[in-house]
Amino acid sequence: MKTRIIALVLLLSLALCLTACDDKATPSETKAPVARDTRAPETQAAGTEGSLHGVLTDDAYVNDILKLRVDKPEGWTFFTEEQIAASNNLTGSMLNTDVAALLEQNGQVIDMMVSNATGSNNLNLLLQPDNPALDAYSDAEVFELSESAFRIQLKSAGMEISSYESATMKVGGKERTVLCLVLDYSGTEIREYQIWCRSKQAYMGVLTLAITDGSDPQPILDKITIND
Repeated sequence: MKTRIIALVLLLSLALCLTACDDKATPSETKAPVARDTRAPETQAAGTEGSLHGVLTDDAYVNDILKLRVDKPEGWTFFTEEQIAASNNLTGSMLNTDVAALLEQNGQVIDMMVSNATGSNNLNLLLQPDNPALDAYSDAEVFELSESAFRIQLKSAGMEISSYESATMKVGGKERTVLCLVLDYSGTEIREYQIWCRSKQAYMGVLTLAITDGSDPQPILDKITIND
């Protein structure tokens, strides 16, 4: 059950990124997501200042380019590099691949995953190259224009969207536009919250919080700090 929920959360994150791009610009060919660079943070992509991947400690994940910090919620556990790699069908030396090259080749990189003890609730960060076509749109507009394609893509995966709307929520104490979804997957209700981090550089991030046990998402959103 835990593995199925985690796989589903990753699918949902990828689906929104891909449908948003489809609605605004001609998409490039996309492949399976890949895990992050585990070497010292010198690797950069053109147009960025700093590391492409965040720094993970026992208590927090920090990504300087996205100006993002995620403090570990109480009772939750960060996925290790090896676990993230396994989620993306990568092993061994593939963890040390240049992140910039992986972004160029595959389109997305999962950089952080953290979940509660049962795996019923999960927060992850997906990195992808910035799409300049999105710059003229607010997050709420991106979410609205993506709805039709998103519903079609999820239905093909056996999921129905019961509710799809953007809302203003507190994220790290600041108001942000969050995409709020209620989905049904084989009788399991999933409440998902998507937050976009736009770095105004070469890439962006999408945070996805999925709740399947009915708990309040706010304590987890309080652990996210975005200083953009």
